[in-house]
Amino acid sequence: MAEKSVLIISDNYGLGEELKTKFTGHNFEVTLSGDGKRGLYEVMTAERTFDAVVIDDKILIVSMLEIVRRLKTTERTKKWPILILSDETEKDALLEAQELGITKYVKKPVAADIIIYMTEQLLAESQASQVPPETDNRKKIVVVDDEVPIARMLKIRLEANGYNVFMAHDGKAGLDLIHQVVPNLILLDLVLPVIDGFKVCRMLKFDNKYKAIPIIMLTARSADESKNLGQQLGANAYMTKPFEPEQLLKKIEELIGKP
Repeated sequence: MAEKSVLIISDNYGLGEELKTKFTGHNFEVTLSGDGKRGLYEVMTAERTFDAVVIDDKILIVSMLEIVRRLKTTERTKKWPILILSDETEKDALLEAQELGITKYVKKPVAADIIIYMTEQLLAESQASQVPPETDNRKKIVVVDDEVPIARMLKIRLEANGYNVFMAHDGKAGLDLIHQVVPNLILLDLVLPVIDGFKVCRMLKFDNKYKAIPIIMLTARSADESKNLGQQLGANAYMTKPFEPEQLLKKIEELIGKP
């Protein structure tokens, strides 16, 4: 299952298809839009989230600059990393895009492997910047779930209710993120790549720095032995998928209080 998502907006069919193939090979979920109007629709769709956006500066119907303006002036999307593919002929538009906050641009023609490398650099920089400043008093929740749509749904719902949410999609990445963020609560899936949820829970609960952090285990399993093992390892609650969001919010409030 893809761990990352990228939106590619380019009316260069050959480049778009090459990027889609290569990004997929690097474990990205890829959405490809062949013109600016379709790309803008993907950007502004209410429930859609992308880890990065790659935009060709020569696209039809809606310009690169208009898409950047919409991204950077919308609260939900303003922090998404953006990589512009530019031939530098439209220097005024590129300059305005930079002033609006695009993260990087690369001069065309450029190899697909370089575009992927720069996108992954953007993601690494974005993840490093996720740690909130000390002035951010919102309670922090880390969601560790390899089902990316579920993790995103949780992030949207929890942030709408006032929590600060961070996501990871395998056990090792989850541990690294928890060590970095030191959250108030962890939502932990049991079946995870690299390190499973049971091991993650055990490692946290045997570490004095993290053992007091409440853990809610999320799983599609309903077997009592899984629930019992989770409780033995120190999990504070156990919820079986699918669950009602309101039920989850109530449990979170019981463990760490309201935002």
